[in-house]
Amino acid sequence: MRGDASGDGRIDIVDALFIAQFTAGLRHSLGVAAQTPVLDPHQPVIGTDSLTVTGRAQADSTIEVSGPNGMLEVPVTVAGTFAADVPLAPQGINRVSQIFFASVPQCGSRSAPVAITVTNDSQAPTVFIDSPASGAQITTASVAVAGRIGDTLSGFMGLTVTVNGVAAIVDSGIGSNGTFLALDVPLALGAATEIVATAIDALGNAATDTVTVSRAEVTPDASLIEIVSGNDQSAPVGAQLAQPIVARIRTGGGTPVANVPVRFTVQRSDGRVSSDATAEGALTIDLETDADGLARAFWRLGSDSGCGNNRVEATSPDALGAASFVASGQPGPPVQINIASGNNQRGESGARLSLPLKVWVHDGRNQVANVPVTFTVAEGGGQVNGASTIVRDADATGHAEVSFTVGPGGGANVVEAAFPGNPGLPAVFIATGISRDAAKPTTFSGLVLDNTNQPIQGAEVTLVAGAARLFSSAPNSFDTTSDLDGVFRFENIDFSGPASLFVDGLMAFHVGGAGGTDVPRGSFPSLHFETVLVANAENSLPMPVLLLLRYSPKR
Repeated sequence: MRGDASGDGRIDIVDALFIAQFTAGLRHSLGVAAQTPVLDPHQPVIGTDSLTVTGRAQADSTIEVSGPNGMLEVPVTVAGTFAADVPLAPQGINRVSQIFFASVPQCGSRSAPVAITVTNDSQAPTVFIDSPASGAQITTASVAVAGRIGDTLSGFMGLTVTVNGVAAIVDSGIGSNGTFLALDVPLALGAATEIVATAIDALGNAATDTVTVSRAEVTPDASLIEIVSGNDQSAPVGAQLAQPIVARIRTGGGTPVANVPVRFTVQRSDGRVSSDATAEGALTIDLETDADGLARAFWRLGSDSGCGNNRVEATSPDALGAASFVASGQPGPPVQINIASGNNQRGESGARLSLPLKVWVHDGRNQVANVPVTFTVAEGGGQVNGASTIVRDADATGHAEVSFTVGPGGGANVVEAAFPGNPGLPAVFIATGISRDAAKPTTFSGLVLDNTNQPIQGAEVTLVAGAARLFSSAPNSFDTTSDLDGVFRFENIDFSGPASLFVDGLMAFHVGGAGGTDVPRGSFPSLHFETVLVANAENSLPMPVLLLLRYSPKR
């Protein structure tokens, strides 16, 4: 190694460069991978077609970015920082992009990749007014407006709904489906009123739905039906409301109308109404008004939670309008926790998995928010968010998630997720750690089976490195076919990191192995998988590729 030329104990720039190159060469000779880049926090949902991602990495490396539009290389400054302008998925149905960042040193092995997920959302949410119905004749000065709301991409992050300027309550539902309720939306007397519900997501994308209703002017001798009490209650799903719902029929002059029929009908959800608080109830019941013109029903809510998502309408052939009652179903206590996504991943030992571990907490049907979920590493020595155990509260949709770093040794890693008082089993994630061995080549193998677990021969399998390089050549790709036992294998692969696997079953010609049966071409479909390859290791899919037989073979 070079000595100190200055004699004052300092190392000049040339010396520093020599040391860096020598260290990188030593890393390469020892088969040590470069350090994984450290990314700065980024916005997970944006409204543009590109995202600037910054971070830190080895000063002697280049950052290779693999995204939906291909690969690009970004230099790392001498200070060890980088900034990558990453094109996102183009406008279309699926605008969620997973982007991988790996450090590629001048000399040595590339690092394990780290992934982020970004949603490019310029798509408007969906909004539907369910009540009142368009063309409805209403006799009151205001009306409650209820409906459904959804946002496939942004979800309910910052989603708002207004109805003719009245702010609505928004309740998230399962997945991207939710409900909204706006109370006391004013109506003009004697004229048609256009009711406009406007939904705006966190990025400003907006959508509207419109219905037109009329407020009828009731003459003194005409009869109308109106709500007296019991509207806008809430209770746990499946429970009976604390107060009965009461409708009244009176004349325009205020005189109660007795002994006229009133029909209560469940309009939304699977609740029940009855004339007796102890009865099971039905979807529709017929009653008569009493001496005060009142008709009352007991209402048991349906099984789905939401804001104003339970609705009952009271009508009479002898009265104008309708009394439309709304109620909100609250989720029951949490009884179960399930894996939502992130199970059965394979990743490099000591590196973070590309997908987070996500669970869903629910009451058997509906999400339950704000439940503390404890994620615990039970086996393998990995870490959840940098610790062996961590608590995350379920969000508005009942989901909680953590990132997972695979343990230092290869083999199974197990993470359990549970909440206090969980009456059932925890959600159990399994991840497989893969360790590098500089003496081994990079390989990838798998198994192709039909839906009866019989091996498929002749399926064409293509392994593609990430995607095409931006402004450059096509990516590395390798081709093979599944053998008599359904096995395919790629030897001596000269890349690692994110890859795409294409299994084309259209060309398969035999099923069942030795003693099996030939099948016509086109008997099986094609599938596509995303995977991450670890350098100098045996890679494989976490499970067999299962292809559904289209045609029955002749025996």
